[in-house]
Amino acid sequence: MADREVIEAIKERIDLVELIGETVTLQKRGQNFLGLCPFHNEKTPSFNVSPQRGSYYCFGCQAKGDLFDWVQEQEFLSFPEALERLAARAGVELKRRGGGGGEREASVDDGHRQRMDDCRRVCRDAIRLFADALAAPVGAAARAYLQDRGISRKIIESAGFGFAPADALSHLNASEDLLQMAGLLVGRRFLFADRIVLPLRDEQGRPVAFTGRRFLPETEGGKYVNSPATPVFEKSRLLYGLDRARTALRNQQPLILVEGPLDGLALEQYGIDGAIAGSGTSLSAYHAELIARRSRGVHPVLLFDGDQAGRDAAEKAAFLLLGAGLSPRVIHLADSEDPDSWVRSVGEGEARRRIENAPAVLDQVIDALNRAPAQTVDEKSARETEAGRWLAQIPDGPLLNAFSDRLLELLGRLPSLPTRRRQRPLEAEMNLREDRLEVPPRLRQMGTDRPRVAALWNRWCMTVEASHGERLAQWGLGMPTIPLSGGSLGQPGDRQLHQQVLRCLNQLHIQAMRVLRQSGGQEGPNLEAQQLLNRLFHRAQPRRLLEELVRMDAELDLKALDHGDMEPPP
Repeated sequence: MADREVIEAIKERIDLVELIGETVTLQKRGQNFLGLCPFHNEKTPSFNVSPQRGSYYCFGCQAKGDLFDWVQEQEFLSFPEALERLAARAGVELKRRGGGGGEREASVDDGHRQRMDDCRRVCRDAIRLFADALAAPVGAAARAYLQDRGISRKIIESAGFGFAPADALSHLNASEDLLQMAGLLVGRRFLFADRIVLPLRDEQGRPVAFTGRRFLPETEGGKYVNSPATPVFEKSRLLYGLDRARTALRNQQPLILVEGPLDGLALEQYGIDGAIAGSGTSLSAYHAELIARRSRGVHPVLLFDGDQAGRDAAEKAAFLLLGAGLSPRVIHLADSEDPDSWVRSVGEGEARRRIENAPAVLDQVIDALNRAPAQTVDEKSARETEAGRWLAQIPDGPLLNAFSDRLLELLGRLPSLPTRRRQRPLEAEMNLREDRLEVPPRLRQMGTDRPRVAALWNRWCMTVEASHGERLAQWGLGMPTIPLSGGSLGQPGDRQLHQQVLRCLNQLHIQAMRVLRQSGGQEGPNLEAQQLLNRLFHRAQPRRLLEELVRMDAELDLKALDHGDMEPPP
């Protein structure tokens, strides 16, 4: 387990100026170094690196951190992954020590790490096997299909296209259990048999899953099939192409959200970087938050198919991105167009120009409202309802203020918000309480006796609040924390401790569902809230919650070096 001494040793051995200077041109200014900020567009340097403090700070966008934060932001790594990379660079060995339940690595327990490594190894081996099959005579029909789609050899090789013959898995050196765990087998059925396959990669570019495209009429199943959830893949949390969009992000170019991987690769083939797509699922709130974190102030562009389904998907994506604090841009295509045919039709230069000048979706909404008829009562009512639909998606802040001002100019007043119903007396009374959820009494006693239990519980609750606090607050759900009693956190928890915290989190989920039922009245509990809670508490895969606790327990000694980092602010 890495601790304070290991972290400090890494900081002593790695020159922060040298590390940042590998990607940012720095000029010495007094005791510090100054350069153009890599996190936002600027012409006058405001990015300051202090070797004495071992930190960086941008006076323009307020980005700040130490060398661990720098590597996490630049390489899209978690803290444990950044720790391992920097430890290797510094020549520092990460310590491992017993912790009640046996030795653990810095990020997760050995068993889970081994399962993750095994899944990635199987995916790597499968990529090579499928690529060889595509190049062999058995892949002739698949090659012809890709050629007809206009996909170049360069893209085929860089993206990792392959063909999966029905007997492909017999040539992989992996057990049936491992193939099932990696998502290639579902039961005894090879999921991607006789399909063109494309690997899905995480933000670090590591293969974690596959998507398969049917191109032969006799192939069973839908047009696309995707890997099921595995220890390294959850489709609602992965955006295809985000690993390939690093150049665009570093150059402060917008992410371009398209409907499918092939659309994104079509743009890349024309030299347009930054295209991303969902992985067998529509855009989720998690995706929107991820895009907001990675965009660094550059607003994304929506480029969906021109048919009705594409327009509906674009509107849903715009709502989610607005909720994440972004002001998305939208390019509307003709009914028969998709991004592939569009970029072929207009060419690279015109496509770049339209992407750079894509209008904000809220400006388009204002224009549509301005053109809408408003002679009769029904027409005025419909226009105000439409305005209210968009207004309800925007969180408090400058964007809401600006859009509200435009609506005032257009309508003369702000519309009522039909999506925000008036509170019932019971709901209003309950919302007066600061915290409608309570720490289970058994856990509160455990937290008093063992500070590490309280720190672990608080870390989980604060992580949830940081990502979903505003949404939870709308439903009166605040994550309850435990006051820390002081003293040493002690050794990492054992499996029994993690199981006890897990049981208490399950009790918290039951409490939250009860609160939703009470506040929902005759209409029943809010469906969106139920879905979010089920995801946060990993109701579909309970083991994931346990693995998350083990990882967080390890990170208590990595990042939170004093109790102030593990206790909510007063």
